[in-house]
Amino acid sequence: MYFFCCREVGCYTCILMKQRHRNILQFKESYCVGKDNFYKICSQIGLQTLLHVLIREPGRPTTCPFRDAFHFSYNNNTGGFCRDPTSYVKPCASDAKFRFHFKHCPHAAYTHNTEVDLECLATWKDLPDQQFMVARLRSRSGGIMPKEARYRCFMYRSLGTLVYVAMSGDASCRGLRSPRDGPLVMEFTKDSFGWPHPSCTFPTWISDTTWRDLSGKHLYQVDASAGLMRMSYRQHLTSEPEAQRAYRCAKGTKRRRASSEFTMLSFSSHGCASKYQCLKFTRRKDGVIQLEEGRVVDPSTQRCHNSDFQNTTGVLLIPEGLTKRACMLPGRYAIHTATSLCASYFRSGCNGSSVLDIVSSCSSKPGLQLECLKSWREGRKTYVIARKLGDKSGMANCFSFIYTHEEGGKMQFAIDSACNSRAQSILRDRVTYVLEDKPLDCRQPRKVTKDVSNNRNKGDAASQRDEPTPTHTKLNKEDPRVGGTWRVIDDSPEHNAATVAMTTTLHVITWTITCASVCITWAATANGR
Repeated sequence: MYFFCCREVGCYTCILMKQRHRNILQFKESYCVGKDNFYKICSQIGLQTLLHVLIREPGRPTTCPFRDAFHFSYNNNTGGFCRDPTSYVKPCASDAKFRFHFKHCPHAAYTHNTEVDLECLATWKDLPDQQFMVARLRSRSGGIMPKEARYRCFMYRSLGTLVYVAMSGDASCRGLRSPRDGPLVMEFTKDSFGWPHPSCTFPTWISDTTWRDLSGKHLYQVDASAGLMRMSYRQHLTSEPEAQRAYRCAKGTKRRRASSEFTMLSFSSHGCASKYQCLKFTRRKDGVIQLEEGRVVDPSTQRCHNSDFQNTTGVLLIPEGLTKRACMLPGRYAIHTATSLCASYFRSGCNGSSVLDIVSSCSSKPGLQLECLKSWREGRKTYVIARKLGDKSGMANCFSFIYTHEEGGKMQFAIDSACNSRAQSILRDRVTYVLEDKPLDCRQPRKVTKDVSNNRNKGDAASQRDEPTPTHTKLNKEDPRVGGTWRVIDDSPEHNAATVAMTTTLHVITWTITCASVCITWAATANGR
């Protein structure tokens, strides 16, 4: 209860205000009376006093009181109900939105073929049998609606599969006497293909996790009680993102307890555009699932078949918040090449590391650095979900190691197009690396020793380095600048991995070895070998 004074005319007004919802205030006001009647002015407010409604703008949408798909008839008080053809209403991806499809009836005046989007802003109860809703409308037929015409008040009542709804003629709730008596009255009947169907129980390997795709842009969340999965934009996590897509289960398939597949007939909404289609979830690995969207189907079939998923591409989903972990296939692999004089190696998960990189004997910096998030094996392929080292954007790719039997047995490493689906490549160039299939030790020692007859102290021992050497040949060379014989020794078991193919008639190869501040350079000339 509030009192206001109008100083210009010297009168007072009583206002009774009630908050129905965070977006709705209702109030009634008395006449403006003089000071002598100040204590009686609130008694002037009665049941017949005009009710005013204040709507917050912009108001945050709220969940609508009904979620199903309906067909309906309507009466605009101009000549009976419009029942044929049947109008219908479908839920959008967001629980706060519906799309109405009104049909024109030849026998009913002022009926039109039109589409209207409804966004729920508030719901409340006044009496046990009086339930109200305020919504914002947007016409799909074009044109700009005045602000006053965008808001409507509704009174509704649900009776099993029926819902009775009366809509006001303006932004207030005036003129609504019951759910069957108002400027516009609608009778909703729930579609037979409703949800959630009793068979629509998501397996725990889907419902227990919040998922994201490899692009890092989209978030997938399951509402098990409602039998649906929603996709929203991931970058808006801090502001309760509006769902962009929703997959509502209208019929699920029977499955064995240990099954790695779940197929369902889905009522799929993209924004407010909707269709029935088949969906298939496949568990590729604990913490990795694949979602395939099948073709549009007639809901009366009530079943999905393998033929519904022909020529479809799936999207790979991984847990939101997935962190780095050790890579599979640990070791150092020689990169097979016949065009480079530099020995290059592919390192994966060395010493339990999550880093996967490429190193070259000609550079001290890795040429490629990735961070493993998930690995698993299927047949001859080993899959790796990886992101750029240190990247925080959420973008990742699906790579694969595949064994081949050409040229004595090799492995190929590249982005796997089928697994990666539509995710953007995180690499500058899409390169396929051919690797030797037998891993080497992560450390490749190269030892340099000095044989001097009169000095064999420990301090004269050659330094040891982990940098790869591009040769597997033992070399001896007398150097007049140093009083002794120096030998470059490569006695590691993996020396054959660094063989360099000679493809021209003349090559000059130079090795430089640093030992105890003495630099010795040995040059070998190979003629056609």
